[in-house]
Amino acid sequence: MDEEWTYRSLLDKFGIADRYRLKQWLRKYKELGEFGLLEQRGRRKEYVDRCA
Repeated sequence: MDEEWTYRSLLDKFGIADRYRLKQWLRKYKELGEFGLLEQRGRRKEYVDRCA
């Protein structure tokens, strides 16, 4: 994110075929951070730290 990669360079580097999918992941990351990239099916809407 901070290194100003282009969509094309990210697609090539990580072998992602779908540009739309990459845009979705980046949007989720910007909105929610790493938690936004976790699989959300069957999970809570917000993070609960059970170790604390």
